[in-house]
Amino acid sequence: MAYQGVAMDVGWERVEALSAAVLGEFAPDLTLVLDVAETQGLARENQGDGEDRYGNMGPEFHKKIRTAFRDIAERQPDRCKIINAAGSIDEVRELIWTAVAEMFSL
Repeated sequence: MAYQGVAMDVGWERVEALSAAVLGEFAPDLTLVLDVAETQGLARENQGDGEDRYGNMGPEFHKKIRTAFRDIAERQPDRCKIINAAGSIDEVRELIWTAVAEMFSL
């Protein structure tokens, strides 16, 4: 939804209709949205060693993606959890574990 529906301008309605046709009511029990500012995300992306077409799209594209993922999470709060991914690996891992443990009563 975020990439094709919003950033690539296919549209929410088209992607939702396709999803409904293909998946019906099927959806993950939990979706974690790892949220980080566009500039920080791009800086992390540029540390990698591989070719990434999305990494080359620039800050405005990534701003649209971030907004779309946050919108999805706000529309589906029972299933989607936003994780602040700005911290260290250990900090983000702890936030992820907490979200999973809460969702599945671990």
